[in-house]
Amino acid sequence: MTAVVLVAAAVPAAAQAKPYRLVPVGTSAELAEAVRTAQPGDVIQLADGEYRGETVATVSGTAAAPITLRGSAKAVLVNDWFEQTPLPCPAPGAHSAYGLWLYGASHWRVQGLTIAHSKKGIVIDRSTDVIISGVTVYDIQEEGVHFRASTTDSAIIGSRIYDTGVEKPGIGEGVYIGSAFGNWRCYGEAGAGTPDRSDRVRVIGNRFGPGIAAEHIDIKEGTVSGSVIGNVFDGRGLSGENSADSWLDIKGSFYEITGNRGSYSATPGSVFANGYETHEQYGQGYGCGNVFTGNYSDLGGVGSYAFYITNQPQCADHPNVVRQGNFVVGATAGVTNIEVG
Repeated sequence: MTAVVLVAAAVPAAAQAKPYRLVPVGTSAELAEAVRTAQPGDVIQLADGEYRGETVATVSGTAAAPITLRGSAKAVLVNDWFEQTPLPCPAPGAHSAYGLWLYGASHWRVQGLTIAHSKKGIVIDRSTDVIISGVTVYDIQEEGVHFRASTTDSAIIGSRIYDTGVEKPGIGEGVYIGSAFGNWRCYGEAGAGTPDRSDRVRVIGNRFGPGIAAEHIDIKEGTVSGSVIGNVFDGRGLSGENSADSWLDIKGSFYEITGNRGSYSATPGSVFANGYETHEQYGQGYGCGNVFTGNYSDLGGVGSYAFYITNQPQCADHPNVVRQGNFVVGATAGVTNIEVG
């Protein structure tokens, strides 16, 4: 009888799955160290409690092994060092007063935790594939979550944002995508004066408000091809400062605005003009090709249009489209100022 010998082929080390590293954190110093020394695949697990200081990530995971920062809603990041270091453009090493700052830190997952009592909530700069999910952001002096400096292919999902702009209502957006034309000098994709191409950012299934002083979502010129899907907007507390008088202000192009539910009821000091607005800014040619589908809007007998398209003449090649099937109540002027498509 011939013996049969089975030989197990050696698996190259590079092909073996790398076990993730669980990094438990219970103090502010441990959090700072865990973020500073993070490696692809790390899961940084926050214990419940308050974490004060500068939480700045500057290292990246990989597409196959992202870095995860997670905790319950009782794990609260706070940066109340409101005296920021003066710099022409923000960069790590300065006092930012941001609750969480991802700078050149791609392939991160931020899950479950809370950001509060900070100048800005979460800021993501020069990164890609950053997914924020299930977080709470509140009591923020300026904007809650900012995808900035050509941060691409990222998302905020299933999160709660309220009470933003508590010190600067005009820049107290819930979610801010891109940068205003005047700030491209700091955040341009290819240097000063080029657009901040924070493209393909998704805002999905979040709850906004009350107490968001500026727009719930502000989408800036220079950005394209994102989506705003299945969110809930409570407009109580819109300040009207710096034209902050709608749930969404869309200056980017080719955004999908689908299945959102917005409401407004008059509250003292609150200002509301329209549900969703599009604009073209500074002759840059953006604000076109946006499509509104299946949204529910209750303007509370105060707002004029659910969809106010201010720039349609500039969008002949790629018009904005308000589709049939958007449900609107309480509008003083109607569904939209353009023909429904």
